[in-house]
Amino acid sequence: MKHADHALVKLELDMYWLAQAGQDPLTVLARYVNRVRLLHLKGRIANAPPASS
Repeated sequence: MKHADHALVKLELDMYWLAQAGQDPLTVLARYVNRVRLLHLKGRIANAPPASS
């Protein structure tokens, strides 16, 4: 991301898959706050197996 043109490259974060990958979604959002244009949100049950969507 640091090499991509900030004026041209924006992000959509999928908060569910960030959490499933062991990342803290709020930490990732804070890191890229100036580049995020969309958030994908859905329900997630803590410690549940990954969903396929």
